[in-house]
Amino acid sequence: IAQCLVGSEMCIRDRIRPYRKEDAVVLTEIWLTASLRAHDFVNDAFWRSRAAEIQEVWLPGAKTLVWEENGRPAAFVSIIDNEYIGALFVEPSRQGRGIGSGLLSFVQNGRKNLKLRVYAKNKRAAAFYVRHGFREEQKGIDENTGEEELLMTWRNPKAAPGRKK
Repeated sequence: IAQCLVGSEMCIRDRIRPYRKEDAVVLTEIWLTASLRAHDFVNDAFWRSRAAEIQEVWLPGAKTLVWEENGRPAAFVSIIDNEYIGALFVEPSRQGRGIGSGLLSFVQNGRKNLKLRVYAKNKRAAAFYVRHGFREEQKGIDENTGEEELLMTWRNPKAAPGRKK
């Protein structure tokens, strides 16, 4: 897939690769650092208590794709059951440079739909997903934190029912 970010020489295909076992520690660090920053309304201890599970269960158990810069992971996205985005995290010092958009565009390509959950208080992330075509489907409460979360869905407009190819 030859996707390139608009106005940039940075081609997505040259940055994204499949997860490797040796990525586990650095991706968990990215997840923890970004989670602490984006979810400051949740107790830090909660995030720290989840790190081992992320590293040992979720990263290897999902289809995880890694955005690499200078030979080091800078971000990742994890897809569960080919349609649920379980995680999309960018190293905080690299946020705002199109990396998250690149990863999301890459996983949207060729899929009919995607869904994810995001905390309602994480306005920046919710707005990011809306910019990429996601819509709020329903609200709920995260049983682990007691925080309101949004179920958001994306449907590929090219795969809409009744549309001719």
